[in-house]
Amino acid sequence: MINKELQNFKILALQQNGVSKSRVRKNSPFKVEAIDTFNFQSRISVPMKFGIGFIETKINDIDLLQYDNISAAKLLASTNDISIKMFSPVENKKLQRITMHSINTTPTKHDF
Repeated sequence: MINKELQNFKILALQQNGVSKSRVRKNSPFKVEAIDTFNFQSRISVPMKFGIGFIETKINDIDLLQYDNISAAKLLASTNDISIKMFSPVENKKLQRITMHSINTTPTKHDF
């Protein structure tokens, strides 16, 4: 039942915004899984280079990582995409390395 509902929301999102997204696990990012290029580019004012497998982190300044798959699918099927924050898989890996490096680097303690 849940898979059928999720699939229906993905189809609605593809029809409405030209992009369908999904993710494997709750803490993993959403990836583009299907694209209707003409529909997508007509919704976004700035031409973008994108493709299947690109990582999406925000839609209309809404952080997608806070949603589970069904809630995100409902949101994406009922919202017109105006702005998208999207990275290629290579860019995303670079950002993750930078983030992990900054998390793992602790400031040194200075005694004065």
